[in-house]
Amino acid sequence: MRILMMNDLGTPTGGAELMTLALSEAMRQRGHETLVLTSNADSHPDMFGDVKCFGAKGGLGTVLKIANLSALHVLQRTLDSFKPDVVHVRMFMTQLSPLILKALRNIPTVYHAVSYETLCPTINKILPNGSFCEHTAGWICRKMDCLSLPAWGAAMVQRRQLMAWKDEFDRVVANGTVLAKDLESIGFSDIEIVSNGVKVMPQRSTLSSPPTITFAGRLVFLKGVDVLLRAFQSIQAEVGDARLQIVGGGPEACKLKAMANDLSLRNVSWFGQVGKQRVSEICDDSWIHAVPSRVETFGISATEAMMRGTLVVASRVGGLIDQVEVGTSGILCPIADADALAAAMMALLQDRSRCEQMGLAARQRALEFFAIDRCAGKFEEIYHQMRVGTFKTPRRSTVGT
Repeated sequence: MRILMMNDLGTPTGGAELMTLALSEAMRQRGHETLVLTSNADSHPDMFGDVKCFGAKGGLGTVLKIANLSALHVLQRTLDSFKPDVVHVRMFMTQLSPLILKALRNIPTVYHAVSYETLCPTINKILPNGSFCEHTAGWICRKMDCLSLPAWGAAMVQRRQLMAWKDEFDRVVANGTVLAKDLESIGFSDIEIVSNGVKVMPQRSTLSSPPTITFAGRLVFLKGVDVLLRAFQSIQAEVGDARLQIVGGGPEACKLKAMANDLSLRNVSWFGQVGKQRVSEICDDSWIHAVPSRVETFGISATEAMMRGTLVVASRVGGLIDQVEVGTSGILCPIADADALAAAMMALLQDRSRCEQMGLAARQRALEFFAIDRCAGKFEEIYHQMRVGTFKTPRRSTVGT
């Protein structure tokens, strides 16, 4: 089968991009001819993408969100030459633009929602005051000062395009139940759920002292590392030898390190941005993997930790609600509640056998529900159904059957 995958960016650092890469590789391993189309908006030495269109950020990026003519041209050219049996669209609202949907009218197409891109113009669903936004996109985005007037105008044009052309998707898949419900609220229907998947990894070593917490992710406000630092201040008062390992880089790195100093935190290690293998090595002795995110449609780092055999303590938000089986493979805490986070982790750090037991349960859950091969198999089934004409909306002809 010939599969064309599309994603705004091909930078292998964000969860959506890493998942695009992993899924395309999994499909190739299953014998399918897979092509990935991305924009060139970001630069990275390991950028992926077999076909690239023009992309940009800043003011020009705002225009591209409405109509990226390069994306439309490159997509049409790729459809003509590659002749895909199915098209798998992932993130497309920040670079590729809804304009691409016009080229997909007669081709079996699945939209794989992995973020809040169709719900929120900023994608993050976070208000300027740091709280989660419960509003439907519209004038409220300007009223709450989330967008400048020009950016708001562009976002509303883009939203009208999306609503007008969203039925060009034959199937809609969300990576979690919370995101699926949110998509229904703006008019998408018959949403299927396919959880993200990660590669099967070796089980970590038996836990040893000192008790260790690890965070792995971008150092940005949305990931809640500031909440974790405040929680660790309470933890170190009760568990004196506890360690905190922070893996990842980002724009808030200096600010967070200064915060750790101000809180007089001990035993905190900052590893910066490292490769996958090094992440696994650092996390090998973790008793707890912390995911204190304010927003998370699906926590890849949580699933990877579970796959290694480490329990997860996370925010009760988005896809993490599906991932973590509370009390068995991890604990969920209220969003941005440092006291609750500290209390949950403190009890675990004083009970090594419970951490071992929950870690084993986390691994079993990851193997059963969140392996990349399972995810690829689900999409392979969806592709086949689309090819033979089993559409959710049987109004178009099927190309490539």
